[in-house]
Amino acid sequence: MIKRGLWLIFVECVIIAFAWTFLPTLNVIPLQVIWAIGISMVLLGLIIHLPFKLILVLGLLIVFGHNLLDIPESAPGFKAGFWWDLFHHGYFTPYQYADKHIILMVYPFVAWTGVMMLGYCAGIFFTAAYTQQQRMKIIFRTGLLLIGLFVVVRFINIYGDPHPWQSQKTALLSFFSFMKVQKYPPSLLYLCITIGPALLLLSFVEKIKNRFTNIMLVFGRTAFFYYILHLYLIHGLAVISFL
Repeated sequence: MIKRGLWLIFVECVIIAFAWTFLPTLNVIPLQVIWAIGISMVLLGLIIHLPFKLILVLGLLIVFGHNLLDIPESAPGFKAGFWWDLFHHGYFTPYQYADKHIILMVYPFVAWTGVMMLGYCAGIFFTAAYTQQQRMKIIFRTGLLLIGLFVVVRFINIYGDPHPWQSQKTALLSFFSFMKVQKYPPSLLYLCITIGPALLLLSFVEKIKNRFTNIMLVFGRTAFFYYILHLYLIHGLAVISFL
C-alpha cells in the first residue's frame, strides 16, 4: 500500500501536472485528488499496524472533528501558512519552491485520510464474518444515518461546514444554500451527504448482476486510467481549439 501511495504521488506530481500545463519543466505542480489519495495510502500503510479499534476511533475523530479547525480559521486576521494549508485550508493556494516553480495546494489531505481509515474499517463487513444480508442491512442503515445527520446538523447551522446556509428569496434558492457544502477540504456535512446516498445505492445494487452492471464494473475498475486520459484529451482539444 505504501508503494502504491508513493506511485500515486509521483503520478500527480509528474504525469497529471504535465496534463494540466503541457509544460515539460513542470513549473506548476498541483496537489489534487490523486495526491490526497496517495499520501493517505502511505499513511494508512503505516496505520494498519495499529489495533483495529484504534484505527476506527482515529478515523471517526478526524472525520467528525476536523471542522473544529474552522473556528480559529474564521478569526479576524487569520492567515493560513504552508502547514495549515496542507492539512486543512488549502484551496488553490500557490507556494513557490524554486525560481518560477510553484506547488498549487488544492486538496488538503487529512480529512480524506480519515475517510480512508473508516473505509478500511468498513472492509470488515465484506469478510466471512458477515453474510450479504447482514452487510446490506448495515450499509443501508449507515447511509440513512449519514443523510439524517446531514439534515439535522445542517439545519442547526452551527457546526459541520465553514459556510452557514441562509434563507433566500425563494424556497429553491434556500434549498441550494442548504445543500452547498465545502469540498476543499471535505466538510463533515459534505461527507455525510455524498457518502450517505452512495451507501444507500450500494445496498440496493449489490445483488444486481446483469450486462449493464458488468459494463459499469469495467469503468469502475479502470477509473484511474480514464481520469488521466480525460485530462490529456480535454487539454489537447483546448490547445487545438485555441490554435
